[in-house]
Order: sequence, then structure tokens, then C-alpha cells
Amino acid sequence: MPPLSKVTSGDALQKTSVGLGPTPIAADGAEPPPNTRRVPNRQHSPLLGGVVGSALPASVEGPRPPRRDAFKHTLPTSDVLPNHAVQSASVEAAPAAVDPPDERDRMSSYPDVPVASIFSAGPSSQPAPRAHLHPLRFQLSIVGAAITGLVLLAAGFSGNSLLAITCFATSAVMFAVAAVAQSQLLFQMWEAIQDGHARCSPVEALSYLFVPVFNIYWVFQVFGGYVTDYNAYVARHRMGRKPLSLNLILASLSLPVFGIILHWVVVRRLCEAVNALHPVAPTEASEGL
Repeated sequence: MPPLSKVTSGDALQKTSVGLGPTPIAADGAEPPPNTRRVPNRQHSPLLGGVVGSALPASVEGPRPPRRDAFKHTLPTSDVLPNHAVQSASVEAAPAAVDPPDERDRMSSYPDVPVASIFSAGPSSQPAPRAHLHPLRFQLSIVGAAITGLVLLAAGFSGNSLLAITCFATSAVMFAVAAVAQSQLLFQMWEAIQDGHARCSPVEALSYLFVPVFNIYWVFQVFGGYVTDYNAYVARHRMGRKPLSLNLILASLSLPVFGIILHWVVVRRLCEAVNALHPVAPTEASEGL
């Protein structure tokens, strides 16, 4: 047997592969058989002192693996489609631009939920009266109305027609002065609490008093209802003012004779209540006299 060093690559060697039978090895310079290709044999041969290549049939190796770029989809070039088609395909493939979130989106979990402003009733939301109310002027109008009634009674019992005409004219003037003074008091009373929650406006409070028969009911709403609305206004704006007494108002309207005396007290209380809502400087108060 010749030594291993004398073995050349031209000799025919038999190589046993794992799971395969003997495979012929092509000589140097010779073309491999058809349907075969040379692949490196990963097994180390101790006889040759190196890696021995083998030519395996294609049927034994199996089909070749597909190319990596076989599944890549590319856009058609301009020689296949016109230019406008390539441009439209590029536009559709481009990702849509997204606006960066603003500061409110980063700070709030629900940025689109509307938030209502907190209502805080303060001195700026309270309407101010036009003038400071002086109770003495309105109390004198009550005295004038009482004197008017007494004069009319005296003129009716007297048989002198000239005296009756004079008393009637005097009583008419005094009644007009008293009506104007009381109307001014009612108007400024209702004007001072107009914040959107009052039951009527100052004009409505005065106009309904001149409706026949209805004014009997409305006079209790003007004075008695004002007490309710005034106390609610003070509590709503947290002003800490002294509330008005409803019993005193109802007594002055219900009692026929003592009502005039009680009305003197009621007028003073109403003027003090309205002035307490929006206090004015002493100089402004003295100018209204």
C-alpha cells in the first residue's frame, strides 16, 4: 500500500457522508457531471489532512433556497408606468404628517373636555343703586297721605262747598307727592337686587300696581315678595347683612289703622336694607338730601 503522502487528488477516492452513500469525486480539471454542483464538505478528512470537497447531485441536495429579494415588492419604474402614476404611488406610500401635541395634550388626559368657569360672586357682580335712599323723605310722604285722608273726611262732613273744593285740591296734590315718593322707593328697592334671580323687574313692580283689582294681590308681592328675594340675595352673595322681617311687612299691609304707623317703621327698615347692600361715602349721602 503506497504511503498516504503519495496519494494525489487525481485518484478516485470514496467518501462516506452522514446519511448518504459513497459519492464519486471529480478529478482536477474535469467538469462535474451534469445535474451536480460543487459544495464544500464540512467534514474533516484525516487521510488528506484537510477539507475534501464533494459533488452532490441536485436531487440529493434538494432544491435551492429562494433568493432573499424574491419577496420584495418594489414600485414600478418610469419605463413601465407614466410619470404621474409613479408620483401618485409615491404620495400614497408616504406617511401622513402628524402635528406635535401641544402643552395641553401633555398635561391633561382629556384635553377636549370643556371646563366651565367657577362662579364667584363678588362686589363687582352686584348692581349699585342710583342714589342713596333717605327714609325721612319717604316717611313724610306717608304723613302727607294720612293728612289727605283726614282733610277729605272733614270736607265731606262740612256743608261749605268752597272748603270742600279747597280740601280736595290740597289732598290731590299731597296724594300725588306721596305716590311719586313711594314709587321711587319701590323702584330703587327692586333695582338694588337685580342679579338675574329676582321675581320681577323694577318696571313690572310699579306697572302692575296701577291695574285695578289685580293691584290688591300685587301689593303683597311687591313688599312681601321683596323680603324673600332680598334675604335670598344676601345669602347668595354671602354679604352677612341682617335679613328683613316678613311679619312686619305683612302687618303693615293688613292692619287698616295701625298699618300707617307700622309703615313708617317699614320704610325706614327698607331704606337701611338697600343702603347696606352698597354703602356710599358720607359726602355722597349728604348730597342726596
